[in-house]
This record gives sequence, C-alpha cells and structure tokens, in this order.
Amino acid sequence: INILPCKFMSADGWGKTSDAIQCMDWCLEQKAEIISASWSCGELSNPPLEEAVARTKQAGALLVIAAGNQGADMRKTPYYPQSYARQYDNVLVVGASDEYDEHAFFSNHDPDTVHLSAPGHWIYSTTVGGGYNFSSGTSIAAPYVSG
Repeated sequence: INILPCKFMSADGWGKTSDAIQCMDWCLEQKAEIISASWSCGELSNPPLEEAVARTKQAGALLVIAAGNQGADMRKTPYYPQSYARQYDNVLVVGASDEYDEHAFFSNHDPDTVHLSAPGHWIYSTTVGGGYNFSSGTSIAAPYVSG
C-alpha cells in the first residue's frame, strides 16, 4: 500500500478549488486507486471540479469524500464535490458516527449521497505540532473508509 499525500490547503484550513483539482489529477497520474478528500467547495457546483471527478471515474479510481460538518440535509443544501455522488458511482461520501454508532449531530446527511458513516466523534488522535487530543469531524471518518 502506498500513501500519496497531496497538500493544497494552508495551515488555517483554506485552499483553492483549482489546487484541489491539481491534487486529484496528480493522484491519477500516480495511478492512485483510492483518493480521499476531506474538503468541500461549499454550495456551488463547479464545472472544472465536476470534470476532475469525471476523470477519477474514467481512471477507475474510487473517490472517498467527507460529507461535511454543517449538519445539513444535502437534499436542501447541496455541497460539492459531495453532491456529485448523485451522478458518479465512483464517489463514496462518508458521514460521521458518534460513540454510540449513531449519526453524529454535525454530520451532513442525505440518503442519496451519504453512503455510510464511520467513527468521527470524539476520536483520540495525533494533533498538528505533535501530541494527542480528541477531535471530531467527517474528515476523521473518511480515512477510516479509504484505508
């Protein structure tokens, strides 16, 4: 198993969609079979991003995407690239479950786009700069699924 990290976000958690697309394309150039994406572009569909998702499908790669932490019903408030799961069967959207194996209150949901949940609430893990702490989010849940 090879892990190919591709960082495009700044230390404060911001990044450009164009840089995310470059990372996805780089992963495909490296022949990645699974791409884990713990980020969102928000509520607006983005044609270049959709084209990148289409390229992952064409390459036969599985795109595992964190559902998001707004507690939103994505049938009413779609988020992208998560909502591309409606069009592309290689997109797997992961919500977060809590310590009782129930849907975490903050996890976005939609029976048509969020395919499964994984542990993502109050997870003890490493922190930036060293050390350990508890954290929550669908960005923690998605890597459980992607491997």
